[in-house]
Amino acid sequence: DSNDNAILLLEEMKDVDFEELATKYPDFAKEWKLVKLQKQKKSQSFSSFVTIQFNRALTRAILHSRFNLVLPCLPEGRLVPPVPNRLWYVQWIKFHLLPLLSNTDHFQQSKESTITTAIVPRQITSRCCCLRGIDIGTGASCIYPLLVCGGTCAYCTGGGDKENSSYQTSCECQMVATEVDPISVESAKENINANKLDRQIQVILVKPTNVQQQQQQQ
Repeated sequence: DSNDNAILLLEEMKDVDFEELATKYPDFAKEWKLVKLQKQKKSQSFSSFVTIQFNRALTRAILHSRFNLVLPCLPEGRLVPPVPNRLWYVQWIKFHLLPLLSNTDHFQQSKESTITTAIVPRQITSRCCCLRGIDIGTGASCIYPLLVCGGTCAYCTGGGDKENSSYQTSCECQMVATEVDPISVESAKENINANKLDRQIQVILVKPTNVQQQQQQQ
């Protein structure tokens, strides 16, 4: 069952084994070792010693180990997304929100009109969610579109193997990602291309609002 597979995936993400990740990903192992050394020297909470380098290495390790996704580009000064809560949000949309919307008259009426909601399904079947959606402010990582199009659908279908090429080929989801920051746009495109998802994800540089322009000038 697709919903059971999604639940198992989310349960798996609750308790990430850092020691196991460290055996497979040298960059993460290096940062994890530094954090543990600092923790031994001072009796403070774990979060007190977490660095941006640690978060970057952890995000990359989780994405590759769980979803066979890579993030080659995470520029300095840009958000490093924590994977578990992003995944929870994507799965909540797929398995809780969309089934409700698909059974309403409002959904049927708005299906062919301009998309104003975050994600709408082209069809909901037992094999694939087949989503089309918009991610407003996708950021440098492009994390939500990557998870929607390349990170979760093999689990939704109950097929595909994240250790081989079939893992990301059964998904027909499509996403449009918008961003006001040119550096983040280029970074997002690099991450999309690295995962061979350029036919499913489109990134568009948009003009910032007046409020955003004022914030950038401050």
